[in-house]
Amino acid sequence: MSTVTRVETHIFKNNKDLDLLCFKSKNLYNSGLYLFRQSLINENKWLFYIDFVKYFQGTDVYKELPAQVAQQIL
Repeated sequence: MSTVTRVETHIFKNNKDLDLLCFKSKNLYNSGLYLFRQSLINENKWLFYIDFVKYFQGTDVYKELPAQVAQQIL
């Protein structure tokens, strides 16, 4: 049985706004991943979505993105 892989590619050139949003979303994702790993390693505790929201709502990395985008990233 063969599987079909469908790929869609979008190329945006010289779009500084999109580049900035991608950079900020990467920073939020990496911050969340770091927080999760440190909590798991140091406290042996799993973090859930509500824990991330409580931690990041007051931070600049969260506020720099639209609310729905930041919530989906977490």
